[in-house]
Amino acid sequence: MDSRTYWQQRYKTETALQDHLYDSATPSMEKTWAKTAQNIKDTINRYYDTVSDSTNPYAEMRVKLTRQELKTFKTRINNTLNTASSQAAQLADTARKLLKPTRLQALNIENTMHLYNAAQTTSSQLTKLLEQVFDLADTFNQHTSTMLGIKFNTPSTTQKNSLLKQAWLGENYSDRIWDNTSKLAATLETNMPRLFVTGIPQQDLARLISQIHNVGYKQAKRLVVTEARKINTDADQLLYTQLNAKKYTFITTRGGVCDTCNSLNNKTFNSKDMEVGVNAPPLHPNCRCTTIPAIDTKTNEKNILEAELAAVKKYGAYKMNGKLRDTATIQKEINSVQ
Repeated sequence: MDSRTYWQQRYKTETALQDHLYDSATPSMEKTWAKTAQNIKDTINRYYDTVSDSTNPYAEMRVKLTRQELKTFKTRINNTLNTASSQAAQLADTARKLLKPTRLQALNIENTMHLYNAAQTTSSQLTKLLEQVFDLADTFNQHTSTMLGIKFNTPSTTQKNSLLKQAWLGENYSDRIWDNTSKLAATLETNMPRLFVTGIPQQDLARLISQIHNVGYKQAKRLVVTEARKINTDADQLLYTQLNAKKYTFITTRGGVCDTCNSLNNKTFNSKDMEVGVNAPPLHPNCRCTTIPAIDTKTNEKNILEAELAAVKKYGAYKMNGKLRDTATIQKEINSVQ
């Protein structure tokens, strides 16, 4: 197996395993945003029930909370804080200091807290996934280094955490989650007056809640692919340094590649100048391109299979090109390779 074929086959296998990790992680993210959307819907309806008998519900929403309503509001805030994010806790602290918020203010605070808690949960879910993606890349890097007779120094936990939190194009994945959530909160708050003026038409409410669910989940799912590709590039850089690979080649890997990535396909760059978003993936959201070291070394298919076997033992069987890849199948292929 020539060097280029080896790296492309390694990427194909590693990417299929990553997709397996994505498929395992994204349902919980979808569930998080579905629950959040339902919580927001319930909160809106609860406030509307309070003012629905009025001829002008919106005017009633601008009235300050009664003593009993304020007590109930603070109780709900405190209950939410049992699992709240630090951002939600700060918002709750601000809410407590309001002597008498209006019903509309209270509604917006509760809705924003629901979104903040979803963001915190999503951030934790994505952190776990990115750690798995990094460990998967590390597994392949170790096997590649062994094949080439080089001792690969696995990054320490501190180094790994530093890479995970590293900002690129101005933000890290956590920053992006919170930016997206703040925009959702602003959208929700902007729509509240209109909903109450028109008497909360259920069709309009359903459309808004669907938007919260779909946008929140789709943004999270997009971050999964994009941030994982960034982590892969970080792992590639570590490997290239230890291989003493002075140059690398940018490779597009799937159909329907954008013009930006196509313009860099098969171009070679100095490893010391490698920069995510400029000459290394990801170049854009959902980018699935990769890089390979510009070195000519002796390689073999068995090494990829052995790395794949190690990964499957850790993360479970998966499918590649529609075919099941489990330990028995991979071991049989390893035994048949000369």
